[in-house]
Amino acid sequence: MNDRNGKALDVTYGVKENAGYTEEQFDAFWFDQKDTIEKTYLYNAIALFILVDNVEQVTLNMSSKDEPSVTFKRKKLEKELPHPFKKYKDDTAFWQKELVDGVVKSKKKRQDVYKAFPMQK
Repeated sequence: MNDRNGKALDVTYGVKENAGYTEEQFDAFWFDQKDTIEKTYLYNAIALFILVDNVEQVTLNMSSKDEPSVTFKRKKLEKELPHPFKKYKDDTAFWQKELVDGVVKSKKKRQDVYKAFPMQK
């Protein structure tokens, strides 16, 4: 979808018919630990911003309407990270160490990010 400021992506997670796994398996992955959604949304947003240069905004949500959604904006999220997105593009080990281990898996850092980008119910 296009907007005046560049590109926005809207990603919805859910179980497709004939997906080979059940709604229960889907729910067990996403909802057994409350941090799973936070970690997955943040990881996927960071990955999209690193890999797709012209995406300015990413919205992540679930197909079931009572689950949280979040919208990340590129420039604002980048300020929460140790380095600009482009620094991670060609160095997956650096990306893993700084962003996955250092931000996504760190409860404190993750909470800092979600203060800037509150989940919407």
